[in-house]
Amino acid sequence: IQERNTFNDESINIYQNIRLIKNHMIQFGYNRSVYSINLNTRRSLSEVSENSNTSQQSLLHSIFFEDIWTPNKKLRLVLGLRNSFFSENKMNFLEPRLSGTFNVSPNLTIEGAAGKNNQFIHQFNNSFGTRSSNSTWIISGKRVPIVRSSNSQIGMHLKNHFSEVSFSLYTRSSEEHFNFEKF
Repeated sequence: IQERNTFNDESINIYQNIRLIKNHMIQFGYNRSVYSINLNTRRSLSEVSENSNTSQQSLLHSIFFEDIWTPNKKLRLVLGLRNSFFSENKMNFLEPRLSGTFNVSPNLTIEGAAGKNNQFIHQFNNSFGTRSSNSTWIISGKRVPIVRSSNSQIGMHLKNHFSEVSFSLYTRSSEEHFNFEKF
């Protein structure tokens, strides 16, 4: 078995920061990603051979807005919203995000974040197969759903003259996972 599998992600990002309101930095931008996958396999047994070729391509357009608000020297809050349009299913996906940082003292910082994300490309790992690659990328489509997740994190960072230590708790809850055994 000979495989030549490729995955390409060509992206363009444009963003701008604006300071119009005191203690606020407004950021907005645009992202365009083109995902291309080519799966080429050649199987040979003695005098018989088989070639297969599968290709996928899709486009992801995203616009985002973010307000970074620093009401004082100790507190920083970030509120963001991203809207993504995925060409494969012609749908829009809203992804809100919120984070904050509080400087308790010059040596202690507490931070937290929460947000929603969508995953449009997936890595299929096959450690049991002998006839295919151990790792292949697949784009969401009619058969492979978009994975939606909610993420949250809270942590603290402590530093002194001799060392720094960070502690963080992270949680992710996701849905719409695909059973690749049926693929």
